[in-house]
Amino acid sequence: VDPASFEFTRFNTTIFEIHDCDLVAQTSLSFLTGFTVLDSLRIVDTLNVASIATLPANTLTLLKELSIVRCTGLDTAAFPDLTPARLERLFLSGNALTDAAANSILISVGSSSSANTLVDFSLAANALTKVPRIASFSKLVSYDVSNNVIPFISQSALLFSSRVVSLNLTNIALTAIEGGAFSGDFTFAQVEVEGNKLTEFRADVFKSMLQQMAAQPAGSGGQVLVTGNPFDCGCPLAWLIRDNAFLIPSVKNGVCGGFFRFEDLNPDSYANCP
Repeated sequence: VDPASFEFTRFNTTIFEIHDCDLVAQTSLSFLTGFTVLDSLRIVDTLNVASIATLPANTLTLLKELSIVRCTGLDTAAFPDLTPARLERLFLSGNALTDAAANSILISVGSSSSANTLVDFSLAANALTKVPRIASFSKLVSYDVSNNVIPFISQSALLFSSRVVSLNLTNIALTAIEGGAFSGDFTFAQVEVEGNKLTEFRADVFKSMLQQMAAQPAGSGGQVLVTGNPFDCGCPLAWLIRDNAFLIPSVKNGVCGGFFRFEDLNPDSYANCP
């Protein structure tokens, strides 16, 4: 790309998008150097994005959004030095990122000024097997790791410093969540755990966030969406159905035994449970 191509538009261009391209011959993004009000850079459905490592420092200083979606080459690319950046939105969905590649990117973001500005982060539809930890991002309120293969979430994996807006854990082949995995203010959050393989709806995982949600006026608090999980109807549900029925409205589409809705279960049937 000839930098002169944007001689008359670089002073008022706020969004720059690259779609359905092959950047194998574009070894540098230096043509973006002269842009003065660039807010968003979006690269979508594009091959060989290794040149992302060459993003000019002055461009990074301006950017609020960086989107690299359904591209190839990001998993092996050197992520740009984000030291001068103050990103608010980072979308890296569908790039076949492994755990190692994602962690490398998180180190780059976490060691920059973006650690204190990032509010929305997506790593959906990659090749992750673990939830990348996000505790260093003090302003993060929306986090999406859906459509990966993450069978287990460990304690303290999801620590939020700011009030959560959304957490998407949909379709990640999740079979177990360790107690204390979630920490933060989930009062108004949409927590999506749909389409997984959870058989237990555990108190040490969900009770705290549900109490925050249920403390709000009816219909105004957050929700935990659990559609499509094969929950067991046995005693592990007693904490909710028998002891904390007021929390049930904050659980959406909870079903056990294949077709028994949480809200239809009889608390008395759990009388002999510990």
